[in-house]
Amino acid sequence: MDEYIKERIRKMLRQKQQEFEEKLIKTRHAFRREISVNNRASTKSHIAECFVPSINGKRLENLEKCLQKIDEAISRVNEDIYGICESCGKQIPLGRLRLVPFARECVSCKNLSNGRVDVRHS
Repeated sequence: MDEYIKERIRKMLRQKQQEFEEKLIKTRHAFRREISVNNRASTKSHIAECFVPSINGKRLENLEKCLQKIDEAISRVNEDIYGICESCGKQIPLGRLRLVPFARECVSCKNLSNGRVDVRHS
């Protein structure tokens, strides 16, 4: 991959990284407000309510994972292995990389690793 293409991919990944970081900041604020409101509630009507997972808490986890995956994708660009499926070694289609810029596998291999049957891979 030539340096011009690598730099364009890095730029795209950094833009995605910035988008995720902005979402992460907003979600952290929402999560803090949620915790504050829950802490002010005097009693819970049912003990199970204490253990209901927070939507903002789960979103925080997902955003942090996405940021880590973007960092890993930038490293793969630097190592000249970005866009190559880690399972089959084939080029990951550009359409998939546009949708999931930190993809490590092509759709066929991802489906196989998730236990889904993919007739294209046969």
